[in-house]
Amino acid sequence: MPQNALRTSLMLIVILFVPLLLLMAQQTSFFLIDGLQGEARVIQLQGKDYVEVGALARITRGSLRFAENRIVLTLPTSAETSSHAVQPLPSSPVGYSRPSLGAGIEAMSQILEWHAALKSAIERGYPAVG
Repeated sequence: MPQNALRTSLMLIVILFVPLLLLMAQQTSFFLIDGLQGEARVIQLQGKDYVEVGALARITRGSLRFAENRIVLTLPTSAETSSHAVQPLPSSPVGYSRPSLGAGIEAMSQILEWHAALKSAIERGYPAVG
């Protein structure tokens, strides 16, 4: 029986410390692409460099598509990137419309009211009915 306890404790120690050792083995640097603005964090693990796909798509002005077990990164063609660089930013206002903002604020206030009601019910031990 003591041998089983020793084996179990040793396995527990290994399970807890292996992820910690893997995190310590990572080295972080940044990935830049000449001619494009932006940077992405690079993680080096076991001698290989990894870049976040979302950051790479953002830097290259590409798009991501998720299909089944695949992630598809579509990079713009050279004509699209040159037209991006030449075109000025749109002058129309960017953001949410007034009705959308009003609806969002109303929804958040309702959530806040429900939060207060649920908190007091839980603190006072009221049973959940209907």
